[in-house]
Amino acid sequence: MIVIAGNHDDPFRLDARSLLTEFVNVQILGRPRPASRGGARTIETRCGETAIVAALPFASAGAWVSALDLAGEEASARTQYARMFERAAQDLSGAFRKGAVNLFMAHTHIEGALFGESERRVHIGEDWAASPEALPSKASYIALGHIHKPQRIEGPAPRSPDTTPMHAPSAATTHDHVATKSS
Repeated sequence: MIVIAGNHDDPFRLDARSLLTEFVNVQILGRPRPASRGGARTIETRCGETAIVAALPFASAGAWVSALDLAGEEASARTQYARMFERAAQDLSGAFRKGAVNLFMAHTHIEGALFGESERRVHIGEDWAASPEALPSKASYIALGHIHKPQRIEGPAPRSPDTTPMHAPSAATTHDHVATKSS
């Protein structure tokens, strides 16, 4: 199992706990990291398949945009954040392999996503949304968190938000989540 930090989690605390949880085959990523430093993980399934999981935990605006940039022109800071997300997605998906089940998971939201009733608006403004074009087209499946309302986002790979039952508010748990795989 792989767990990534969300916007309500302490990324440093989760990274510290990951040292213990790996003993029970649970991998936790608190902070975004490059594929070469553990951001992409290889998992062998019980069926003998290989899954490559490109995992991108939540990154606050301050994690990818400097305080100086945040204090400057707002549009420029938002553009820089979106570019950093795209670079991270490209780096992580570079670990994908032909013949493997290539999964991309991120705790973010995408421009144009429909908000549910349980999100805190301060954390989900369109200002810090990632572009759908930034999502890796080579992914077999894309799982997005942050927006609690299940929905399909058009693009080159199947994707669905909030596919995990953990920390799902009651409004989100009334929906069935369906995982699909592209051919």
